[in-house]
Amino acid sequence: MGSWTRDEARTLIDAVGLAPSVHNIQPWSLQLSDHHALLFERRDSALPGRDRLLACGAALANLELAVRFLGRRTETSLLGDPLLPDWIAAVTAGDPEPPSRVERARFAAIPRRRSYRLPFAPNSVSDEEIQLIAEAASSVVGVKRISVPRRPGSRAAGDGIDRETVLVLYTEDDSRREHLLAGVALQRAWLEATALGLAASVVTQPLHVAEVRDGVTAWLDVPGHPHALLRLGMPISLIPGAPRKSAHAFVLEGRS
Repeated sequence: MGSWTRDEARTLIDAVGLAPSVHNIQPWSLQLSDHHALLFERRDSALPGRDRLLACGAALANLELAVRFLGRRTETSLLGDPLLPDWIAAVTAGDPEPPSRVERARFAAIPRRRSYRLPFAPNSVSDEEIQLIAEAASSVVGVKRISVPRRPGSRAAGDGIDRETVLVLYTEDDSRREHLLAGVALQRAWLEATALGLAASVVTQPLHVAEVRDGVTAWLDVPGHPHALLRLGMPISLIPGAPRKSAHAFVLEGRS
């Protein structure tokens, strides 16, 4: 495959621009060249390193999915070049291969994904749906499902679910690479939930503190380093999308 066409470039740019980040800071830059898409970390952004890399991982997940939507295999190289400390990943478009049904559904979910802060509806989320969401992340990181009881009296018995489902995403190590992979896994799970018609929100801020991470690990018996909590449920209403930066804010020159 030669250079990206204008339409292909727009597909990649739009997908990356819709990735989640705290306060929609979008701490990444994208450069398209030949049949490669390069993702860089913007360390000048006002985000802590953990959240910055989680966001870059989410952008990478969208980028890989967009290349697959374009009907190409993907080959991804991750950070590790000492000469390019801000380089996060390179995604290379390979031979033609149609996207799977799951990949098409997740790609279609990219513009519909929302950070849901409202109460969940009483409708049940099935074990099968939770399993699909967990599997979307577990190919990259570890996932543990926990159930958090609602406050006593918050809902009468038999009136819908009485517990909130939360997935804890964790890795064996706690390096920059693992932070990035946790972001990839988080976005894949979030898109799967969106494709299933579910709502989700993410909790990361308390996990910035090492003592809190250690406490979560001990309290929930998590066999690794926790990076994010993904809350899942049925939405009670639709919420609008958050404003996004222009592509000029994160696309680097270099397209050929």
